Amino acid sequence: MTQPEDRLHRARPIGLAMGLILILRLLWVQVFPAQVTREGRLSQQQKTALIDARRGTVYDRNLRVLAQTVADQRPAGLDQAGVRGGRRYEVRDAAAHVVGFIGRDGHGLEGVELACDQILTGTPGRVTYGRLADRRMVELERESPVAGRRVVVTLDQTLQRVAFDALRDGVEEHEAKSGSAVVLDPLTGEVLAMTNYPSFDPGHIPGGHPSSLRNRAITDALEPGSVFKIVAFAGAIEEGLFNPDDTLDCGNGRIRLGRHTIRDVHRYDRLCFADVLVHSSNVGTIRVAQALGARRLFTYAKKFGFGEPTGIDLPGESRGLINTPGSSAWSGLSSACLAIGQEVSVTTLQMAAAMGVFAADGVLMEPHIVLSVSAADGRTPQVTKPRRIRRVVSPETAREMTRLLTGVVVDGTGKSAAVDGVRIAGKTGTAQRANPSGGYDGGGYNSTFVGFFPDRQPPLVIAVAVIEPQKGHFGSEVAAPIFRQIAQTIARRDAVLGPTIKADVEPAWVRLPQLRGRVVVEARDELRALGLNAVFETENSDDMAIVIDQDPAPGSRVRPGDVVLLTVPSGGETEPADELVAVPKLSGMTLREAHQKLLDCGLRMHPEGSGRIVGQLPAAGDRVALHSVCVVRAAPVSGEERS
Repeated sequence: MTQPEDRLHRARPIGLAMGLILILRLLWVQVFPAQVTREGRLSQQQKTALIDARRGTVYDRNLRVLAQTVADQRPAGLDQAGVRGGRRYEVRDAAAHVVGFIGRDGHGLEGVELACDQILTGTPGRVTYGRLADRRMVELERESPVAGRRVVVTLDQTLQRVAFDALRDGVEEHEAKSGSAVVLDPLTGEVLAMTNYPSFDPGHIPGGHPSSLRNRAITDALEPGSVFKIVAFAGAIEEGLFNPDDTLDCGNGRIRLGRHTIRDVHRYDRLCFADVLVHSSNVGTIRVAQALGARRLFTYAKKFGFGEPTGIDLPGESRGLINTPGSSAWSGLSSACLAIGQEVSVTTLQMAAAMGVFAADGVLMEPHIVLSVSAADGRTPQVTKPRRIRRVVSPETAREMTRLLTGVVVDGTGKSAAVDGVRIAGKTGTAQRANPSGGYDGGGYNSTFVGFFPDRQPPLVIAVAVIEPQKGHFGSEVAAPIFRQIAQTIARRDAVLGPTIKADVEPAWVRLPQLRGRVVVEARDELRALGLNAVFETENSDDMAIVIDQDPAPGSRVRPGDVVLLTVPSGGETEPADELVAVPKLSGMTLREAHQKLLDCGLRMHPEGSGRIVGQLPAAGDRVALHSVCVVRAAPVSGEERS
């Protein structure tokens, strides 16, 4: 017989198990759902907002602002002259196609703004708010935005405006459809000016067909006409086929090819090899091409870069068009047509790069528009290095072609491109445009001129193309005068500065002082004294607020009238004095000693020159923010060796 104690002993584990199950169930029902509910309620009481990052500034080669973000108090999406979505474009229509513009979302849509969008676009910050029981919102967490990086482009702002004005005047005078102009350094590939007309204000994007926004200097391919004759002549010289004094039969201005007759504007019976180019004889050039042969003519055209993109770091570049011998598009006339710049299409930039081969001793360089990009850590910028594409002809051939092209301007079709006191080498071009219905009759004309400064360092190339002029059509009367107007400006600057690519004389530059750590009223007054304009990123109007950032950076070279963007705390609170440091006196120190002294103070150094310190910015004793950059200028001291 089972005793009560035995039954109780056996029932105890069962009771414990059931109790444990009950406890777990209660935890599941009461604790875990409650936790989920609390988390859900918490998420409903928290809000996360993005903080826009300031877009990086675009500068020209002389650190003059081309595009920058400024405080924008206008209604969202409203455009005004030169400003779009808070983005200010300083040169506006003159550089619109190259610098580009931003869209409503703040991202680049054309030009450098698009090509460098990832570099210019910063990283947005985040701020998380929580709601208290009394419905007040408090900030729980903040992640500061990271501003976009700065981009320095190869453009010379002054030269850009000069090229645009000359092009605009020429297009309007000759009632042309459009035009493009490029100024190129053939030794480095740097584009100092690239402009188109008609243009637009990037602060107010026009409606209608988007073709008005494209950079025609790189997107639109055109038949170049006689400018292309440089290919046949360079190939013939390189292959040793002619001497300068060899004479060619110019057929009294006519040559019969199958059932077709090609004519010259001016009739010549015989011309020497050099004069065929000087006087731009079509018949004589075809004779040169016949000696060179179709395959070699095509090969040299490709070596000069025609039929392929130049590789420039801008969006939308066209490769142009050149037919291949033996292809279905190649006919019995193709070799002759190619030699004189027909049955081929090129861009204005391609023509500039090809002419640059002779200025660069026979080497083709890759054009580029970005000069440098500030590093992500704010230190050494990333500089674009010149890129050699290939050797096209020998230095001897390049020099001989330069001599012939100089004759074009002195004695030939390019006389209207001449600049007093300056040697110019170049070539005119006049090409009939193909009629959409077939043939060339009624298709209008392209007028071109491409030339360079043989005696200048660097020997800048200028290329001009004018599409469908109505008053006159020869390259000598339409494009060459535009070239001359741009070249004259360069020559006048050289007369003052010597061969240089800087914009103006040195006294026009202003060194931007260190403004971080200054109160607003002091910073504004100092900028006014320098002829600079202060723009504040926030709406804080407290004159005693502390400036915590500035753009451009201290030590940057700017022009009177330029805008300096100052950042102050949004609430007007001042930065504690113990976060500022005094700049030490560096005069007389070596660069190494000065660097160590600044490091000891928590500052960074940007050196200029070599030897011992003779100047510094900020001045000794100025109080600046921690980690600020101090610009020091050093010079050799008599009796000491250069470091």
